[in-house]
Amino acid sequence: MGFGEDLRCPQAHAAVMRLLDSELHLMEVMKKWMGQRAKSEREFSVQLHHMAAMGEKLERPQPGAGQDYISQLNKSWGVLVSQTDVLSQVMKKRSEDLLDGPISKLTLVIRDKQQLRKTYAEQWNLLRQELGKVTHTELERLKSSYRQAVKDAAQAKRKYQEASKDKERDKAKERYVKASVKLHELHNDYVLSVRAAQVYHQHHYSQIQPALLAALQSLQQEMVLILKEILQEYFDISSLLHHEVVQIHQEMSSALTAIDPHREYESFIQQNRSVGETPACAEFDCSLLEDTEELQSREIELNDLTLETVQHKLTAVEEELLNLARTLGSQQTSGDQLELELDAEREGVKKGQR
Repeated sequence: MGFGEDLRCPQAHAAVMRLLDSELHLMEVMKKWMGQRAKSEREFSVQLHHMAAMGEKLERPQPGAGQDYISQLNKSWGVLVSQTDVLSQVMKKRSEDLLDGPISKLTLVIRDKQQLRKTYAEQWNLLRQELGKVTHTELERLKSSYRQAVKDAAQAKRKYQEASKDKERDKAKERYVKASVKLHELHNDYVLSVRAAQVYHQHHYSQIQPALLAALQSLQQEMVLILKEILQEYFDISSLLHHEVVQIHQEMSSALTAIDPHREYESFIQQNRSVGETPACAEFDCSLLEDTEELQSREIELNDLTLETVQHKLTAVEEELLNLARTLGSQQTSGDQLELELDAEREGVKKGQR
């Protein structure tokens, strides 16, 4: 079960985009919530310090009061006041630790999540555009040209057969040959394009799109792990030790322990699983051959009329394959770089925790 295998359709892609948006919203809520906690800790620290200062001021003996004896109650009160000031310093440090630790890290993760969403959406759209171009737009253009060429060739053949005079017959023959060459070339182009569409269609759904989705899931799970560590750091900083708060934090700890990056998206995937088979691919329209002779739907017409064109086509395809290989290599390099940056980000988070 994974993004690549189960989230192939446009509806699943829309669900993924909603997921990314909801996660970004959640992270913004987390940041605002932690910021409010840091502000409250800081304000509480100030109030505690004012209380301690007031207690020390009131505790000072008045001149001539004859207070040579300091009772245990007075000593205990002094400890209470001094420890209140210590608690004030602790709360101040906790506020600073929240700002410098989880809140700062969460800001960076939000930025990375925004970039991930943008990059994924762009890559998905590019892949869908290319799929539509190869498997639909180009085929429709060739099919239209093919249909017109069939009509032109049939008309040229009829005029050639009906020509009576030698001069007219020679001209009609020449037009018929030209029309036949054009038809055969378009036939070959259409056959190759249909096959290319079939190959690209299979490659798109079996490799290209699953690779993009698998990479997204991997990065998503990495970010879940980072968020878990950020929440754990927030928990460690903000945790108090008295009984009532400890009980609350035990519930929080259990919730944090329940986070498993590898099972994070199981319920999401189950709810948005693609239904039905992979969309049907283009097939050769055999109705185009009704008015032609000797042309086969799954075969290239290779003869004296088309040999040179086929050779040029082969050379062009080989060059296109080389360009595609270079493009794929560049995309792989970009993916590797993104992985390295994420690893560096995680390492920075861990160092910050230490």
